[in-house]
Amino acid sequence: MRIFNAKLNNKNFNFLKEKDLIDNNNKYTIILGENGTGKSELLRQIINNLLRIKILNISPEHNELGKFSYRDLLDSYLSNKYKSNLVEKSISTSLNLYLHDDADIYLSYEKSNSQRKIKNFKGEEISISDGQFRHKTRLDSHGFILLDTILAINIIAISESIHIKFPIIQDDSSLSYYYPGYLKESDSDYFFSNINTNKNINQKEKSIILSILLASLRSENIDLKSIFDLLKFDFKIKIDVNSQTDIDVKLKRLHDFRFNSIGIEKISNFNDINEAVNWYSNTKSNINEDIFKKNIQENYTFFLDLLKDNESINYLYHLISYNLIDVSNIYFYKSSEDLIEIPIQDMSSGQLCLISSFSSIAAHIRNGSLIFIDEPEISLHPLWASQYIELLQNKFSSFQRCHFLIATHSPHIVSNLPDDNAYVITIKNDGTSKCIESNVFNFKSVDFQLAEIFDFPGNRNEYLIRVIMVILTKISENESLNVDDLKTIDHLKQFIPKLKPNDPVKHLINQISVLTSNEQS
Repeated sequence: MRIFNAKLNNKNFNFLKEKDLIDNNNKYTIILGENGTGKSELLRQIINNLLRIKILNISPEHNELGKFSYRDLLDSYLSNKYKSNLVEKSISTSLNLYLHDDADIYLSYEKSNSQRKIKNFKGEEISISDGQFRHKTRLDSHGFILLDTILAINIIAISESIHIKFPIIQDDSSLSYYYPGYLKESDSDYFFSNINTNKNINQKEKSIILSILLASLRSENIDLKSIFDLLKFDFKIKIDVNSQTDIDVKLKRLHDFRFNSIGIEKISNFNDINEAVNWYSNTKSNINEDIFKKNIQENYTFFLDLLKDNESINYLYHLISYNLIDVSNIYFYKSSEDLIEIPIQDMSSGQLCLISSFSSIAAHIRNGSLIFIDEPEISLHPLWASQYIELLQNKFSSFQRCHFLIATHSPHIVSNLPDDNAYVITIKNDGTSKCIESNVFNFKSVDFQLAEIFDFPGNRNEYLIRVIMVILTKISENESLNVDDLKTIDHLKQFIPKLKPNDPVKHLINQISVLTSNEQS
């Protein structure tokens, strides 16, 4: 699965070259731009269009395609709370999605409250405006495309920001779209919250434990243990849980809620959940088992070896996922002779960022997945930021045809892109963009990245100084400047407006300009 091209409000963005569409290698597209250039908005609108493609194949509304309607296809699927916080605005987007073997899909979407022209009863054309936003969706396809191929489009969205960056839908599983860390209508606590924030973990922490449990259960070659190793953690955790409300009451409430909600996948049977409830009840009655301990506050503790305790992990995943039990704390173990217990609240923001993003991907990735990551460098030390792409490559190398799209401000992430299968998109303030193959700039210095890729040389840029010294050496030795030298000088001059007045780099470029004025004229 590949995202080849997208448009947003008449601005065009190419994410790959055509030569990269047909092989089975995973692809990486890095999106750069100053704050406010629309990197996150671009990713968000791409996800919206992917969801529209899937919805059209789940419940086609061909009578509305290509025509303006007062209803967006997404309305029945988006979280009501998420929709209530959206700012209404005009949007024009399109998406070109490459599926396989020359089969692709093109979807365009327009949202507008502009005037429209109609003919009155006299046949005269008049303009009217009711101020209401209208939606128009158009879908085209090329090649032989199976319905199952569309439904199998797997979307993972990762953001460590405190702000909601991506769409929130009522239920992840209904559209194979996963944006962990935010409350959805499918979470029973959305409507029936009994959470005491002083005693229970928050939603983000809950998503981390669910991702860890689910990733540990997968039969595929998911190398989550190596992330624990990087953090110097043992591949073990401890979970404190409680059930403040009778678990059977919660189970009935879950059943009623699931079968009466629009846009939420209906559970065809509750066998797995009932098994988990029975296991929990039986475990509570046997306080002598090593994996389970009851204390005087009626809370329960589970010690889990993530390589071995599959049955317990499976049952706990179901119970926590469907809010049948509440998690009051999670503990990790620092690797040492005597394991040091670390509650999740005491972990550094960088540790949480790594374990959250990689466990979330590990829990849901499959062949052909589309993974959107917004500013992964948040809270990461430059060492970990520089290793981020390599970690993605190594940990998920057993999967094929995945496309990672990453919005970032970090030169450390850009500098370690692989030679092949990777691109950088630079977005300017005017919305124009350029798609560059990674081998043009990868493994270069941070100062090179800042000047040539981020268009922000900073102070005393050492890369620019080295380029300047080559030119000055030629001038001082009375060597003739060739065409490439003159092009380099012109390129250096473009940095003058971006350099501070007291920066010696600016002074040196001005000196070169004066010394070579005759040769350039």
